[in-house]
Amino acid sequence: MRSRRPRKAIGPGDAWKEAQRTAKIRKQQDDERHRHQSAMTDLALRRQKAMLQSDLERRAIELARINAKQFDENYRHQSKMESLTSRIFRKT
Repeated sequence: MRSRRPRKAIGPGDAWKEAQRTAKIRKQQDDERHRHQSAMTDLALRRQKAMLQSDLERRAIELARINAKQFDENYRHQSKMESLTSRIFRKT
């Protein structure tokens, strides 16, 4: 048997609240995806370093490339954090 309670009418701010909720969920998913991607990149780089322990000449070349890649990743993360910080403080 159905309840006798009337349906709730859609209010004027409901669409905005729903948009905020979906934006928050999307941001959380993006953050989780980025975290996972960074972890997988770190794991791959660690594996490469471990494999290159035997061949010294190739190891030197690969280590330089891997270190440059890690530096680039750290720089990108740092610049992203700085832009987020500036965006947050610009609003206040």
